[in-house]
Amino acid sequence: MSLVTLRKFTKTTTDGTTALGIVKAAEKLKMDVEAYQFI
Repeated sequence: MSLVTLRKFTKTTTDGTTALGIVKAAEKLKMDVEAYQFI
């Protein structure tokens, strides 16, 4: 898989990406993921 494809899946912009974007991309790739927020 190309870096361009991964950037599209994560919706990466020049400002960066978000944890949600990474989670959604991983789910699209059939990965089982969970995100946690530490306060």
